Amino acid sequence: MGNFRYEARTQSGQKQKGSVNAESVTEATKKLRDQDLIVLNLTEEKNDNKDKTKLPFGTRISEKSKIVFIQQLSIMIKAGLPITQALHSAADEAASPALKKIIDNITKDVEGGSQLSSAFAKYSTVFDQVFISVIRGGEKSGKIEEVLLRLSSQMEKDYDIKSKIKGALTYPAFVLVAMAVIVTFIMVYVIPQIQSVFVQNNAQLPALTVMIIGISNFMIHQWYFLIMAIVIIIFAYHFYSKTQSGRYNIDLLLINLPIFGNLIRKVSIARFARIFATLLSSGIPMIEIFDTSREVLGNKVFEKEITQVGHDVENGLELSAALKKQPHLPTMLTQLTYVGEKSGTIDEVYQNLADFMEKDVDNVTRNMTALLEPILMLIMGLVVGSIVVAVFLPIYSLTSSIS
Repeated sequence: MGNFRYEARTQSGQKQKGSVNAESVTEATKKLRDQDLIVLNLTEEKNDNKDKTKLPFGTRISEKSKIVFIQQLSIMIKAGLPITQALHSAADEAASPALKKIIDNITKDVEGGSQLSSAFAKYSTVFDQVFISVIRGGEKSGKIEEVLLRLSSQMEKDYDIKSKIKGALTYPAFVLVAMAVIVTFIMVYVIPQIQSVFVQNNAQLPALTVMIIGISNFMIHQWYFLIMAIVIIIFAYHFYSKTQSGRYNIDLLLINLPIFGNLIRKVSIARFARIFATLLSSGIPMIEIFDTSREVLGNKVFEKEITQVGHDVENGLELSAALKKQPHLPTMLTQLTYVGEKSGTIDEVYQNLADFMEKDVDNVTRNMTALLEPILMLIMGLVVGSIVVAVFLPIYSLTSSIS
């Protein structure tokens, strides 16, 4: 059970605020409508932590460990083992002491009469809202083993995408770090020695050389201003990203970046489609699906648009029509949703869409190194080349004047 703060309007038009206790957003909305209230805003209270279990600082459970745990649990339950016995067995096979302790505590709660979803919900820092919602849907439908299998598949797909993206970004990150180290070494140790030669020979320095020497002197003698600037930028970014408008603007910039923006869009839509299909096939009401899926998209632009889609659907608009109104959601999503509505197979259509998007993400990440390598080489060539030209132009002038 959760406590939901609401803002509503009565039939006579008066505004009313309060709270209502319910299992979900859908149930809370229904309770308020039964009171002849028109819901304007409904949010779950997050400040009540009495049912949350805090983990020791630094405790981290890997995604791979959670995937293996859920796969084992689903297989054992499907084989006919009671949930508590399956949990005991999964705890014995846990990949880490921290996960074993969590599973043991979940087992005790279930043995004490708690629902499996409620026991998992105490560890919301380990198991996200989608996880809890899917488990709850499985309990309501009586198909907990099927739901757990779908959930492990969903988690495995997410893990694969994250791993591929990290792998694709490793090379560019290495090149950028190497370039920064090389340029810093040249500026701090090489340029000052060459500068002394120019000073001794009263060489006429071109503008490019003067600029490079100026940057070198700044890095050597006034490096603390550089550190201060970096710290200020980091803190400014941190605080700006914590504001609602700041996070939205940053995410909007990210999805419009060349190469990376397209990848972010595909990952977000693939994740939404698979989560939507998993929740829908688990028996979760559609309105609740929007409330759950928007929290795990990882992008405020898509989160805002999916929230609006949920409101439009709740007000009677067809899902495909609601999706079509949003500017950043791809046309393919709208078209396939329309097909799913007409055929009554939205969950299957969204599963296929997620598979397609994930294959596309796989292709993009596989080719990302090939796409970025010439760009990074060009940038490195321009930076190092500029320094070399700035050094050799005065040297060439000196040797010409001597001859």
